Amino acid sequence: MDTYSTIIQSEYFKIMVGFFVGAIIGIERQFTAEELGERMPGVRTFGLFSLLGTISVILANKFGFHEAPLLGSVFALALIILFSVFRSLYYVKDTGITTPIALSISFFIGLLVGFGEIVLSLALSIFVTFVLAIKRTVTNILKNLEYQEIKSALNIGILSLLLLPLIPDITDPFFGVINVRIFFMFLILVLFLSFTAYMALKNLGPTQGLITFSFIGSLINSEAVTANLVKISKSEFFGERETYTTISGGVLLANTTMILRTLFLTLILIWNQVDLILMLAIALMPPILIGFTKTLYRFRGSSSEKMVQFIEMKSPLAYITALRFSATFAIISFMTIGLQKLIPDLGLYLGSFMGGMISNVAVVLSVVSLYMAGTITSKQAIYSIIFGTIAAISNKIIYAKAEGADKQLIIRIILDIILLISLTLIGTYMISVLFM
Repeated sequence: MDTYSTIIQSEYFKIMVGFFVGAIIGIERQFTAEELGERMPGVRTFGLFSLLGTISVILANKFGFHEAPLLGSVFALALIILFSVFRSLYYVKDTGITTPIALSISFFIGLLVGFGEIVLSLALSIFVTFVLAIKRTVTNILKNLEYQEIKSALNIGILSLLLLPLIPDITDPFFGVINVRIFFMFLILVLFLSFTAYMALKNLGPTQGLITFSFIGSLINSEAVTANLVKISKSEFFGERETYTTISGGVLLANTTMILRTLFLTLILIWNQVDLILMLAIALMPPILIGFTKTLYRFRGSSSEKMVQFIEMKSPLAYITALRFSATFAIISFMTIGLQKLIPDLGLYLGSFMGGMISNVAVVLSVVSLYMAGTITSKQAIYSIIFGTIAAISNKIIYAKAEGADKQLIIRIILDIILLISLTLIGTYMISVLFM
């Protein structure tokens, strides 16, 4: 046994760790007690409770006192019951059981330390402390939850844990390219990411400013953000002079975030294809970097923290929304495949561009499906995603015009779109020189 293992398994080291794992939990409880102005067990009590568990195992293993863990458990349970009764009857009339449960867990974590499970005990200690520390955050989120959103969250579990294992691992009956199970996995992933962004935006509230509104909202739907921003430009919160700079900056941020989302989603879907991810990053990083830089410069000094409308968007896991996305994905996928077969190469890029005008996420999923099926090359996959991204950048003009944006705002949006597309084309030229 080497020196490291000797130290880890020594009783002296276990005693120190045994106190430490409980003390970590006690720190959170002590801060909570001070915040509430109450008395409750803190660092020393929790540390000694976990140490009791560690010592009981040491007594059993080293000195043959095999009843020590059982007696220690009974003693710890008796102390917890006495503490709970005394606290409820004589101090705060409180019926909460979080602290007694945390004390019990501390004791059993101490037992793990005694058995030599150092890493597991430390991980459990940190996790329990984290769970205790996020009480206020969880409470605030639960207060803002609506019944429909709870159903949406449950739908994620149903889709991923119950239905996914039942989906057959077969390809579509039309072209024999799109794997049905992979398609379903992609659908769950996109809906999960969209729902997470939706909940983040909702819990941040509608007064966080245009920067937060545009960035998080665009993780869900950059087109919806653009439409809302144009509506905001007509509200009383903005004067005529600041409208064009602020709103066009929000649309620029929405487009830039959409490009970042495209890169991130592709990374998640084909994380093991390093060369393809690298090429796409080279193509998309120039518009991402310049887009964010110009957005920050444009928002500097502007009153972008005024109240904004809450994004007009339902929970992404509403059944109608999920079905609409599935239908969009299927249509874009089959359109892209059909055009590819009808007009090789050109049809693929044309289908990607047309699909990007509707949903660039669907384009990414379609192209990745084709690439994983071996139907298209990495070069075709990269160019297809880029064409879809360019279309998704361009379509903001349509949404802005549909919401009645005036001529000066349209001109600013067009100039920003030209900038992002130009930078994307420059990045594409770079990968064509370096890799193609």
